[in-house]
Amino acid sequence: MTTILEKEKVVDSLKNMVISLAHKYDLRGSDFEDLYQVGMMELLNALEHYDKSKGASISSFAYIWIRGGMLKYIRENNTIKLSKDVISLNKKINAVKEVLIQNNLSNPTDEEIAMYLDMDVRDIIKTKIMMENANVVSSDEEIVSDGRDLNIYDYYGYEDVRLNSEYIDLNDALEKLDEEEKKIIDMKFFGDYSQEAIASQIGTNQVGVSRKLVKVLGKLKKDLSY
Repeated sequence: MTTILEKEKVVDSLKNMVISLAHKYDLRGSDFEDLYQVGMMELLNALEHYDKSKGASISSFAYIWIRGGMLKYIRENNTIKLSKDVISLNKKINAVKEVLIQNNLSNPTDEEIAMYLDMDVRDIIKTKIMMENANVVSSDEEIVSDGRDLNIYDYYGYEDVRLNSEYIDLNDALEKLDEEEKKIIDMKFFGDYSQEAIASQIGTNQVGVSRKLVKVLGKLKKDLSY
């Protein structure tokens, strides 16, 4: 952003994004104003650091800054207690996510997960936020339940997603890709880059990116088919 007028126009155009994210992350129903202020500050920070030559749109770039600032605020100012229902739902969400990744070879949206589980998407989003930002207690901390001393493994059970066979298969398939293919996958599915932006990063055109995507997704599909 080179002029104050340009900054003001962008801030005005992205203000609704800040409002939307503040409502989304207002877990206690009392933090909206604080989250809004955090979001507006992060929006201004994003404008100071934005470099159009990198390929990302200003809205995508600002979204990352705003979201990151709000989540940091939540981590530092909230103590979220997780119920058994929340932990159970989170396990279902992770299981569905792995299924959809295998089927579609891309990260599913919250809406797709909600549709698969026949649930309100707001419940999916809230569960994910709570899991991301809950204060973590020590796995050895004792919990008294029905007169017995248990640790968190006994109380909730333990499951390491890295030991899940589907996760391992997907990770192995991604590791087989060359550096350019990994970069394309990362920009497309994790960075939300457009094909034009990817093309400028790897020195080709949009048609070339499209062909490369088809090729790399085909390789992943082949590796994951069994």
